[in-house]
Amino acid sequence: MKTTFPRKYKRLLGGGIALVLLLLIGTFGYYQLTGRQHSLVDCFYMTFITVATIGYGEIIDLSNNPAGRLFTIFIALFGIGTLTYSVSMFTAIVVEGDLQETFTKRKMEKLVRKIEDHFIICGLGRVGTHIVKQLHFAKRPNLVVDVNEKKN
Repeated sequence: MKTTFPRKYKRLLGGGIALVLLLLIGTFGYYQLTGRQHSLVDCFYMTFITVATIGYGEIIDLSNNPAGRLFTIFIALFGIGTLTYSVSMFTAIVVEGDLQETFTKRKMEKLVRKIEDHFIICGLGRVGTHIVKQLHFAKRPNLVVDVNEKKN
């Protein structure tokens, strides 16, 4: 059974991937711009504090490195934008309760995969409702599918 993700999750994933790529580009960019004089951890730290706008202070001295300063501006602009986008998408998902809906759907999908020897009722109109009642009375497993989720 194929699960499709809502558009918001795809956007969140895209923002997350962009953020990871930016952190990698920043880390290796600083590593190259400083002539490999600093460790990758220091370069990652410099990228992270720039993107997260923490700004404890530059651990890599860029005072005599104009290319490094321009690179920091690039990382700051794109990093702050990407981080803000990702956080806002995550917040929207949590606030709108989509996480709960996703967990409920996954739980239902797992349950459906376990059901064997069951009846599938397509449509919960007048006839479908009658059939479901009869199957429930007979204690027969069934699965209801309807275009209107509220009827299920």
